[in-house]
Amino acid sequence: MRFVDIHSSDAAGQIIASHIAESLANGPVVWLLSGGSAIAPQIAAAQLLAKQSLTFDRLMVTLIDERYGEPGHANSNWTQLEAAGFKIPGAQMLPVLVAGQPPAAVAQRWWSRLEPVLQNGTSIGVLGIGPDYHIAGIKPDSPATRTTEPVCAYEWSDYSRITLTASALQQLDHIWLYAMGSSKWPVIEHLETSNNSLISEPGQLLKQWPQVTILSDRTEAIV
Repeated sequence: MRFVDIHSSDAAGQIIASHIAESLANGPVVWLLSGGSAIAPQIAAAQLLAKQSLTFDRLMVTLIDERYGEPGHANSNWTQLEAAGFKIPGAQMLPVLVAGQPPAAVAQRWWSRLEPVLQNGTSIGVLGIGPDYHIAGIKPDSPATRTTEPVCAYEWSDYSRITLTASALQQLDHIWLYAMGSSKWPVIEHLETSNNSLISEPGQLLKQWPQVTILSDRTEAIV
């Protein structure tokens, strides 16, 4: 992991947008989005990209995780991103959800379309992290912490979730972790110093992956 000091979601968005634009100059790009606290910098990045003289036919946009249900349901990460104003005209959009299929079938359909694209382009993911140290849809002590499959669909106390797992996330070329605000500082500091299990704290995975950059307004650098 490395640390980049930022002081607003717009600043984080500028960094992400620059990375995507530079990568598009060299070939196809897959941009994998998160919901929750990561929505704001992704909206900022999309708006900045839309102002540039770029064509987006080589850009695919999808999610890192989704909350299962019928397409367009209110708790969907994709729905919430669209409602917040996320759009990239000309890009290929790959939502996770499809109508009338059970979670496991939805997950496998999504992965079957995503996997070959990941192998043939630059992949850039944006993550947030929760106070329980979950990343993506990988909740502590959930089936997603134990599976060796690249994607996992499972029922949890809050939502029925579909998520990329550790085996898929580690395939991404770069991961930007957005952790801005004083509520996130103790989470990052804990990960830096603790050695708890990946099952109890999925965020520990970030320390294993050299392609992770933390965007945060925490003043001390993470080593």
